[in-house]
Amino acid sequence: MAWLVLVELVESEPAGTLLDGFIEAGPAAADWTDLAVVPGAFLGALGFALGPTDAAIAAFACAAAVLVFVSSRREGTLRDAAALVAFAAAIAAVSIATRSSPRLEVAAATAVSILFLFLESAIPNRTWQWAPQAILGLAAAVALGLLTARPEYGYLPFGTAESAVALLVAAGWAFAAFRARAGPARAVAWIFAFLWVHQEFAFATSPSTSTLLLVSWYAVASLGCVGVGRARAAPRLRHVGLGLGVVAALLALKAAWGLPSTGARIGAYLVVSVFLLGIAWWYRQPGPAVRTEA
Repeated sequence: MAWLVLVELVESEPAGTLLDGFIEAGPAAADWTDLAVVPGAFLGALGFALGPTDAAIAAFACAAAVLVFVSSRREGTLRDAAALVAFAAAIAAVSIATRSSPRLEVAAATAVSILFLFLESAIPNRTWQWAPQAILGLAAAVALGLLTARPEYGYLPFGTAESAVALLVAAGWAFAAFRARAGPARAVAWIFAFLWVHQEFAFATSPSTSTLLLVSWYAVASLGCVGVGRARAAPRLRHVGLGLGVVAALLALKAAWGLPSTGARIGAYLVVSVFLLGIAWWYRQPGPAVRTEA
């Protein structure tokens, strides 16, 4: 707090020359030192001294609130610097508070990321555009790991606590994609949603049910990608749709191979062949956007 007061008092002074003689550094280096390096070092020392205790949770939460206020009073690089430490302090607080449960930890980190993405609309800065997305990426990886760790064929799809955590992460990525001005947030949101549903079906209920659900999911995703790719004249999306269709066909062939009846196997092969021919024909046909342009 004393350091933040000092920064407030010397705001009108010219930027320091801390790194002169070592590297080429402009005023931004001094700004990051004032409101990122030094406050971050203080908070790191405080966390080391307190350990994972309730006092540390309160300290980091209070620091996050104070630094959000400081960010609102600054502009440019100073705001970006203070915003980074504020977000890190908030993540540290919820991580310590929920350390006993990985599911709660992922959910809390996701909720904090959504909160700071929302705050960025009131306090625009570059830090709160990318830092919450970085935490959401880590949360997505952990959420998929939690889904995979469930007992095989011992759960209903979308009916577990891990599913609720994945839903929250998907909502976080959807909000990030909505808020993103640029970058791959939309693609990541769709990829995570696809992988989440895949993991829900991969080992659900029983082997036969799981295979049926997976084949259906890949087929629906294939049709959706090809359809959207045709409508928007996006070749890459159509390529993805065709690839998903091939995967769906391979999964269906694998399931059909285990059928006891020869007639049933032949019928399944015919259905798969018709599906592949249909998706290939639809893939090659020009979409509405392409015809209009022509």
